[in-house]
Amino acid sequence: MPSKGTWTKAAEKSARAACEHLRPLLPPELDPAKNPNYARSVRIEAKCLQDHGFDVHLVKVSGPAKLGWRYASVSGPDVDISKIQDDCGVKAFGGGREIQPGPQ
Repeated sequence: MPSKGTWTKAAEKSARAACEHLRPLLPPELDPAKNPNYARSVRIEAKCLQDHGFDVHLVKVSGPAKLGWRYASVSGPDVDISKIQDDCGVKAFGGGREIQPGPQ
């Protein structure tokens, strides 16, 4: 896709289709279509976040996941949200090397 100019919807659709084979795949644990325990893992992740003091609640989402969580409020600046989210994600979805967070 060019970095300048305007895009037509057809040009964008064509460019996305041409690059679809390059899209990274989710680890199976994080893919609701491949993980039969996905909803259970989302609940564990939300509970972990709540245990760390975050105000999160479960929500229905569209697509194969059908269940997710959302923050009701955001923590203060002294809380390492990313680390806690990463730790809870690993706890909920199995902790395999493939779902460990990458370099920041």
